Amino acid sequence: MIALKVYKTVYEREEILDLPEEPDSKQQIVDLMSYLFENSSGMKENIYIELSNRIKKLNEAL
Repeated sequence: MIALKVYKTVYEREEILDLPEEPDSKQQIVDLMSYLFENSSGMKENIYIELSNRIKKLNEAL
C-alpha cells in the first residue's frame, strides 16, 4: 500500500486597510489638555492642577 500525502497550500490575500494616521505626540498632548479643561468641573482643584502640571512637563520634554 502506498501512502499518499497531499499538502494543500493556501495563499491568503492581505487586505491593505486605509487607517487614518495617528496624530503626533504634541497634538495628542494638546488634545489631552483640551479634554482635561472641558471636563474639569466637579474635579478637585488640586488634582486638576497636578494633572495640568504633569502634562505641561511632558509637553516640554517632547
